[in-house]
Amino acid sequence: MGVTRLACTVAVASITLAGSALSLAQDGFCLPTGVACTGFPLQIDVFAPDHGQTVVRQFKDKAGNVVRLLTVAGQGNTLVFTRAVTEDCSVTSQKQLSIKTNGSVVNTRYNADGTQTVTNTGQNVVIFFPTDHPGPSSNLYVGRLIYTIDTEGAFTLKSFNGAATDICAALQ
Repeated sequence: MGVTRLACTVAVASITLAGSALSLAQDGFCLPTGVACTGFPLQIDVFAPDHGQTVVRQFKDKAGNVVRLLTVAGQGNTLVFTRAVTEDCSVTSQKQLSIKTNGSVVNTRYNADGTQTVTNTGQNVVIFFPTDHPGPSSNLYVGRLIYTIDTEGAFTLKSFNGAATDICAALQ
């Protein structure tokens, strides 16, 4: 089975997901064991504020090709991560981590060779899947994070300055 990438910016907090086994469970995403966390499935629920606003700007070259995408969000979502018991997240444990985010900026540059360079600032949740480096891992990054996406869709962490919270470790 091929790996499909999904990058989803969730108003003000960026949550970036990548992988082949993404399904909707209850009102959120269910990621099976080994995709986001090595030891258990992960349920992710997103609660958007009533008055959240996200601004997306595209920058194009003279030929009309998008060369940069800037996403700015003002007020963040509340993200709830739950350690699941079953692979489809139909049964979850009582172990939860709730994160109320306060904003992020995602700057994506489309490189001539087909790769992308992404710079996230603010509060961003990034889930690196098994095909990524490092992967699998799920972290809240507060600060400046830079990663690349190759032409096959694999993410590679390049640099990070700030504070990180390991979501999987918090749910152990």
